[in-house]
Order: sequence, then C-alpha cells, then structure tokens
Amino acid sequence: GSRTGGRPEVRSSEAIAQRAQGSSGSSRVALITVDERDAATSTLPKPPRSRCRRSAGRMSSGSVPTTKRNWQKAIADGARTAEVVRLWRDGDELRGWARYWSQVYGYVAERLQANERLSEAALVVRYEDLCGSSETLVRKVLTHCRLAASESVIEAFSRRLSPPDYYKSEFSDAELAVIRQETEATAARFGYVGSAR
Repeated sequence: GSRTGGRPEVRSSEAIAQRAQGSSGSSRVALITVDERDAATSTLPKPPRSRCRRSAGRMSSGSVPTTKRNWQKAIADGARTAEVVRLWRDGDELRGWARYWSQVYGYVAERLQANERLSEAALVVRYEDLCGSSETLVRKVLTHCRLAASESVIEAFSRRLSPPDYYKSEFSDAELAVIRQETEATAARFGYVGSAR
C-alpha cells in the first residue's frame, strides 16, 4: 500500500490491480519475496542478552516495536491479526513473526490467484534467486516491467545483489520446527519447500 499522513494505506486487490495495469493496461510490477527463515532472522529484535530471554520458539524484549504497531493498523484481518499481535505481546516473537510472514505472503498468493489482471501484471521473484542469478533475473524483471537499461547498468546493478551478510540464521531445531509449522503451506506456494530446516 501507499502512505498517507505517515501511515500505511491499505488498498483492495482490485485497486492494486487497476493501478498496476494502468489506464492503458501496460503497467507492470515485480514482487520480491524473502525466505521465511531469513525474514524471521532479519526482523526479530536483538536487544542486549540481559533484556532478552529465548527458548524454543519464544523471545521477549519487553515491548512491541513500532513496526508491529503500524502493521496492526495497516492489516485489517480480524482474528488472525489479533492472534499475531497477541503472540508478540506474550513474548512469542518467533512464532509471531513466522505467522505474520505466512499471513502477509498468503494474502499476496490469494490475491494473485483470485485476480487475473493482477496476476498478469505481477512478476514474483524470490530474493534468493535474484541474488543467485542476478543478471538473468534483472533482465527478466526489466522485460516484464517493459523497462530499458544499458548493458553497463544491468551489469553494475547485478554485481551489487548478494545475500545479506549483516545477520545469520542460528535457529535451534525446535525453533526451525516452529517456523516450518507456521509457514509451510504458504512457503510452498512460493517454492520455498523445506527451506526452514
């Protein structure tokens, strides 16, 4: 969605599709997905060890970050949203973020499946694939979006793409089981089969 007055604005899939297609039906968009395990690693709070307790699937930092509060305002999905927020507030950070990932990506998958115009306008690209086959996928994105770029620009941009090195996934087997339990069905829709291991 866009931002209005500093807050996220939620749009219906029909409105997104209409905007993506444009009045002439020529607009396109690329949607970049991220592995559910890496998403959890990069978003979990990392407070000092003295303020953080962690066990199988639980992490508590003593507060609900602003990003979470903004998401609660932005996503209107009743009971499922309330359950994610409850997990965060109860300190079950890992399960909360895994369920959040599954809810957001599940919504994207459902909208793409339900709306033919949106599906045609959107190219789903996994970030991990983009880093692994940068030049090929950069060209694919540009072609889909009907954008032109010189060879030097494509090569320069492709060289800058790489998996993040500022965090590392160090989940225990029990924590990976929590991520897998919460995300498996949705992850499979994006080709992330067995990634949370």
